[in-house]
Amino acid sequence: ALASEPGIKAIIDEGAFHGLDLASELELLPSFRDKALYVAITHPQVFQVAGTINHAHSLSRRYWRHRGNMPPREPDVSQAARDAFRDAISAYFRQNEGRGHRCTVDAYLRVNRYHYFFAYPDNYADTYLGHDEDGQFVRRPQRPAFEVVFLFDPIDGTLDVYAHGGKV
Repeated sequence: ALASEPGIKAIIDEGAFHGLDLASELELLPSFRDKALYVAITHPQVFQVAGTINHAHSLSRRYWRHRGNMPPREPDVSQAARDAFRDAISAYFRQNEGRGHRCTVDAYLRVNRYHYFFAYPDNYADTYLGHDEDGQFVRRPQRPAFEVVFLFDPIDGTLDVYAHGGKV
């Protein structure tokens, strides 16, 4: 997914945040695929975060909601604040939809301005039907996660939220 023009832009931006001049490092590589593979090998953390951010930018615009008039201040991204946010998201989905019993929240700062929060609450339980490594048929209960993305811009005071579902 990063072997594209937007993907390489995400890599270069993330590298700059970490004090790396990846534009210069990647300049002589002949293809997007070569550039992405080079970063995956030499700067795996940059590659991982750039992939996450690039993924957010490729999500369907249909499910994004925009809100202005947010307080123009830096959010609290401490572990305690992220834990409280995680618990609030989990509680919301448990109470309103009967899912979200567990949740993980990852936070990323992008180009020293944009705060991304990726929440992964549990979806409804299901059973995996398939074969294990020994070829034996198995039924395994599982709770896959679904994704909710929050993008906060403290300078403009805007919040964009991505949640796949019906129109609100």
